[in-house]
Formats: sequence, C-alpha cells, structure tokens
Amino acid sequence: MLEDLSQKVMSLEEIQESEEYKFFFRPVFRSAINLPDEEYLSLFLELQTWDPPKYIQEGFQYKFAGYDKKNRPIWIAAVGKYSIKEVLKRGDADQLERYGLKALIWIIKSIVAKSPAENQSGTVVLIGNFEGYSMFQLLHPPTMAFRYKMAGKYKELMNSIFGVGIAVNMNRISAWLVNLFRPVLSYLDRVEFFGSDESKWRPRLEEIFENAEIPSFDGNHRHFPPIILQS
Repeated sequence: MLEDLSQKVMSLEEIQESEEYKFFFRPVFRSAINLPDEEYLSLFLELQTWDPPKYIQEGFQYKFAGYDKKNRPIWIAAVGKYSIKEVLKRGDADQLERYGLKALIWIIKSIVAKSPAENQSGTVVLIGNFEGYSMFQLLHPPTMAFRYKMAGKYKELMNSIFGVGIAVNMNRISAWLVNLFRPVLSYLDRVEFFGSDESKWRPRLEEIFENAEIPSFDGNHRHFPPIILQS
C-alpha cells in the first residue's frame, strides 16, 4: 500500500479552526509542551514536515494500522528494537523528543479523522512488540534518566489519549521496566501484557484487527497528510 501523504494546504485561520489543531491545543497538551501561543502554532506547523536524522527514523519505527471496532486508531511499533542509548550517545535527545511529538501529531490526525460520535472515547490503541529488548537498555543510567524525564513530562497527555495498550513478546527485562514505571504512569493499568507465546497473544491481536491479517510491526506508514500553511 502506498502512503497517502499528499499535502493539505490551509490558511492560518483554517488551521486554527481545524479539529487537528484544536485537539493539539487542549490544556493537557499545552501544559506538557508549555510554549507561548505563537511558538506553539509554529511547532505544530513545523512538525508536519520535519524529519529527524535518518537513523532515528529507521531505529524508532511506528505506523498506523487501521481502526478497531470502536473506531479507535491502532498504532503499532517494534519497541524492542528502540535504542535510546544510541541516540543519547550521539547527543540527539532533543531530536528524539521532537520525533515523539511528531508521532503525537499523527496520532491526533488519526483520532480526529473519525467524528466524536464514531470514536466516543477520543482515544487510541497502542500495540508494542518487545521482541529483542535486552538488559543493555536498562544498564545505561542516561537512558533510564531520559525515560523518567519523558514519562513525567508527558504522563497526563498520554493518559488523556491512551485507550488500551497491548504489549507482546515481553520478557523479564521489559516486565521489570514496566513495573518500575507503574507508580508514575497510571495508564499502564490499561495495558495487556503477553509473553513470547504467540498462541496466547495472536488471538488478542486478531480480535483487535477483527480477524484481518495482523500487520508487520516494522515500517513507518503514516497514512494521513501533513498540513501546510498557505503562502
């Protein structure tokens, strides 16, 4: 399937009145991102077309995978392959945080693509594959410090859009990490955890995808077009 990323050109007034920007402008988002109005709008527009270094795009893949029966968008990611340590070694922590905000923009696009009547919760389904997660990702203090910083900064924002999460191929290392963050992130109570036994997690994913083919966790399919300010 080819990505539908044709630009959506809009006037400033149209952007500010768009459902996408109104969602992004919610108080819980403003509190986390904490910028003056003009800079906040500029960030929203910049993230539409900005891309991080190629190694971050390739190493932190995530993609849109359709809607569940409640019309909540489904986003999937091969989380076990994410190497925050590599990013920090290169001094690109700010780039990774910005990449996370870009992902947030695309999640918002997928939410507002359905009406409030269709997706009554206004939330998202997140599915992560933790295959490959290792102890080396925990034995790096700067990585853990970065995780704690991001978790604290964006916890209320994430709590507001997090409908349900499913984590597959969990091992003892990733389970330990989750338990470490439980006191900080209340939305982890909405995550269903599965080990490496595919016969146990596959039926749950088939339920989410309504017995359609379960997509690969690899790739960066976004589906929704960026908004461009009319010149």
